[in-house]
Amino acid sequence: MLIGEVAALSGLEPKTIRFYERAKLLAPRRHGRLRIYRTPELARLQLIKRLRLFDVPISKIRDLINHQDAFSLDGEINSFARELLGNHLQELESRHAKLQEHIRELNVMLAR
Repeated sequence: MLIGEVAALSGLEPKTIRFYERAKLLAPRRHGRLRIYRTPELARLQLIKRLRLFDVPISKIRDLINHQDAFSLDGEINSFARELLGNHLQELESRHAKLQEHIRELNVMLAR
C-alpha cells in the first residue's frame, strides 16, 4: 500500500504518518521515493493511534515498539508493556487529580 491508502485505512493524515516515520516509530519499505506499507505497518499505526489517544508520549511508544513482543497479536501485553503503561496510568491519574483541584478552585473563585 502507498501512504495515501494507509492514511485512508488508518484515519491518519499522511503528514502524521510521515512524522511517525521521522520519530522512528515506523520503517516502511521504500521503492525509490515511494513508501510501501504492509499489513504490519498498518497494525502498528493503529496501535500508535490508540496509544496517542491515551496521551502516551512518543518516547514511551518508541520504547514499547522497540521492545520485542510487547504486544501479542491477540492484544495481550507483556510485563514490560504492563509496567510502562501502568506508570503512564498513574501519571494520568495524578494529572486528573490536579485538574480536579484546579476546577474546584476556579469554581470557588467564580462563585464569589
